[in-house]
Parts: sequence; structure tokens; C-alpha cells
Amino acid sequence: MQTLECLKSSHDALLEATKKFIFDKKHAWHRNLVALHGSLIELSSCLITLIENRGATGVPSVFRTLLETYVEFHNLADDKKYGYHMEANYLDQWLKVLKEAKKGSNPYLEAICTSPDLSEVEALTKKHEEWRKEHLTNNKAARMR
Repeated sequence: MQTLECLKSSHDALLEATKKFIFDKKHAWHRNLVALHGSLIELSSCLITLIENRGATGVPSVFRTLLETYVEFHNLADDKKYGYHMEANYLDQWLKVLKEAKKGSNPYLEAICTSPDLSEVEALTKKHEEWRKEHLTNNKAARMR
């Protein structure tokens, strides 16, 4: 159970590091780093719980998510501009949701579909995405993906 002890130790170190944060909630870079740090804590805690309770089938998917979150955290900590790409990916996903909502065939997206602001939100999201592509395509963070 060396792996479990290592995971517990990492979890405790993440919690301890939280006490030393200097956090500016108005700064997007800080917010994203803290959110990712919190996700690392939660995911490592989930893994500990799964392992201790013999929930082996859930371990691989949670572990993969933990690794992906760590990569996002590392990339953002290394390059503040990476946050623009994180936001752009988030917007890309919302564009897909909005496009699907406009079809009107998904009952889970009905509230979005009937929103009077749907076209305006979609246009603003697309405009932001175009700006990102124009200004950030040659950025180091774009090559990290």
C-alpha cells in the first residue's frame, strides 16, 4: 500500500499549501490556480476513499482526471497566458451546448433553448473565440496542448 500512503501524503501537502496562499479573487490567474488546486485536493481525496473502500472500478477514471487537472495546473502556473486557452476551451464547449440548444430537441437544454438571450449569448461567445484565435494562436501555451 505504498501508493496509498504516497497519495495521502500528497493530499496532506496540498491541504497544507492552501494555508500559505496569497489570493486575489479579482485576478483570473489566481482564481483559476486556486480552483485547480482545490480540484487536486478533491480528486486525491476521492481516490483515497475509493482505494480504502475497494472501489477499484472508479480509480482509473478519477486518476486520469487528477492527472489532467495537474497538467492544467502546471501549465497555468508556468505561463499565465495559458489561462486564455483554458477559457477558450471552456467557451468552445459552451458554443457546442448553445448550438445543440438551438435545435430544440434536447429536453435537458430546454431552459437555454427558450431563453430570449440565446442568440446574443452565442454571438458574444463566438466574438470572444474569434478574438482569442486571432491574438493567441502563436502563444507558447497553444503549443503545449
